[in-house]
Amino acid sequence: DKAKVLATLDETTYTGGNMKGDHPISWCQTYQGGRSFYTGLGHTKESYAEPAFRQHLSGGLRYATGQVKADCKPSKDYRPIFNGKTLEGWKQAGPGKFTVSDGALHSEGGMGLLYYQAKELKAYSLKLDW
Repeated sequence: DKAKVLATLDETTYTGGNMKGDHPISWCQTYQGGRSFYTGLGHTKESYAEPAFRQHLSGGLRYATGQVKADCKPSKDYRPIFNGKTLEGWKQAGPGKFTVSDGALHSEGGMGLLYYQAKELKAYSLKLDW
């Protein structure tokens, strides 16, 4: 609750995890008037050849050294409603179907509607990666 989580690990992809789905691997935060960035990524030299990892590392270092501003406030009041694994809590109306694979939602065969019916949400923000 003190840091902004930038990336998490999916503990279903390896053995030995004990954080039950809440396993941050990278975060940033303000700390005692300064800035802090952590990443647990980059354990292999091959990862440094990946442009996305180098961008992640560069952004974190630029934030920590004060070269750029970033929103590193923790997201205390947010909870995700799509877990990237199942359609639990979601209901479909109309034709076609929806499936989950590789952490993404896929529609097939129609213009159906998928809506969250597990709980009425009074205030929300919607974030989509397309």
